[in-house]
Amino acid sequence: MKAPSSEQFDALFEHPRSAKVRAAQAALLANYPEELSGYGVNDDYLSVFQAVFEILLEGQEGIFSLLESLVERMGPEILQVEFDDDYETAVVRFDGREVVFHCPGLHYETFSADMQTLQDFMKDHYVFRVFYEGGIGDTWQLLMVPAGTWLKAEQQYGAARLSSCLIAFGSEVEPGEPFDPERRWRAPRRRFDFSRLRIPLALTFFIAVAAVLLNGYIDLSVAKAPAVPACERMGKVFGQLPAQQAHAMHEDMRSKGLCQ
Repeated sequence: MKAPSSEQFDALFEHPRSAKVRAAQAALLANYPEELSGYGVNDDYLSVFQAVFEILLEGQEGIFSLLESLVERMGPEILQVEFDDDYETAVVRFDGREVVFHCPGLHYETFSADMQTLQDFMKDHYVFRVFYEGGIGDTWQLLMVPAGTWLKAEQQYGAARLSSCLIAFGSEVEPGEPFDPERRWRAPRRRFDFSRLRIPLALTFFIAVAAVLLNGYIDLSVAKAPAVPACERMGKVFGQLPAQQAHAMHEDMRSKGLCQ
């Protein structure tokens, strides 16, 4: 199956009534008419979404069964898996690297460890998530999402919204916990961090105090400043000058407001 576009993938986390989401859903559904559930556009979209990315995974089957499913989905030219004659060892080659898996027993703990190894091995190209709809049993709806598509959605919507329905394998989820589909497109509320106000509040306080002090200093300086001298008193200063020159300077100071 052809992977959905980023818009078609992101529609999972957008409000389903928006025109943009309706268009993205319609484009995706048109490509997979055989996957339609018939219960409405939203349910059809989820059915196709899971069918495109999903690899049904039985916990009791172990990692080898998953590896076979991956080869079938990706093709042997991309992912190569070689099993030994006793079906106890698997050599996996991908992107120029290889990793070895062993099959000592079909235990959940062993499978979880192998699953983590596989995720680390392919993390540059794919992200594995479980589609959570209210509990996890022995069968997981494992989704393999291109890493670039996942990273873009995570940057746009945040990890909290993505994990509302697409959870990491091994996440502790209480079985039977009610699944709220609206969490997919409803952004989680964030508590405001009041500690961010400390610096602005302190800065505002100091600016206010400084303004009061500066204003008081200006008022005090103005109060103490000597008044503009009377022009008559300035006559004593010009008394030693010739009468014509003294009169000219006297008029000049008066016109400039340097004396009253």
